[in-house]
Amino acid sequence: MRQLILVHGRAQENKDGAALKKDWIAAWEKGLAKSNLKNPLSEQEIHFPYYGDTLIQMVGGKTAAEAAEVVIKGAKPGTSAEEAIIREMITEIAMHEGI
Repeated sequence: MRQLILVHGRAQENKDGAALKKDWIAAWEKGLAKSNLKNPLSEQEIHFPYYGDTLIQMVGGKTAAEAAEVVIKGAKPGTSAEEAIIREMITEIAMHEGI
């Protein structure tokens, strides 16, 4: 199964993660259209883990445990295979960025 993970950068706190995902998908689709291409993925195959508020909380002095007290929103949880792929990709990105 093909999947796309969109990873936002800094200064994304106090934003709506669902709205950001829609904006990013719209921008991607606009770029694809310029090449006469269409988005081959469904919304469920595109993941946008939003962590902007958690990061700003930690910068502000909260512990990781305090910042982790976040309400998780979204559809049903992914399968263990999907979660393993996402975890592997995020780990790879973190290692590449020296995090």
